[in-house]
Amino acid sequence: QKASDALELVKPEYGSAVLGIDEAHMFNGDDLHSTIVCATAFGTSVYVAGLLYDWQHVQFAHIKELLAWANYLVFLYAPCAACNRAGIFNARTDRKHNAGRIEPGFQYEARCEACKDIERKPTIEG
Repeated sequence: QKASDALELVKPEYGSAVLGIDEAHMFNGDDLHSTIVCATAFGTSVYVAGLLYDWQHVQFAHIKELLAWANYLVFLYAPCAACNRAGIFNARTDRKHNAGRIEPGFQYEARCEACKDIERKPTIEG
C-alpha cells in the first residue's frame, strides 16, 4: 500500500481530525511527505511512527527529512535486549536469510548504542 491511500480517509467532507501512520520507514519518502502535506492542508493532525535506522544502522533518509517538518517530536524507545537501556537501534538476530532481502521471518531486537554490535545467540535456529 501507499501512504497516499490514506488521503481517501481524511477528505474534508469526512471531517477526520487525526491520521496515524505507523511503520513510516516502510513507505516511499516522497509519497509519505506529500500525504502528510495534503492531510494537514485538510486540517487533519498527522501522527507518524517509524524507525530511524535499519538493522544495519543505516538511517532511513526520508524519516530524517520528515523530522525537519515536524511541529512536535516525541522519541520512544524499546528497552535494549542486552542491558535494558534505551534501544535506539535494532539488531537482527536471524542470520540465516540474505541480508539484502526483506521477507517475513526476520527476527529483530532493540539495542542501545553500547550493545548494538554485540553478537548474541540467534533466537531462531539457522
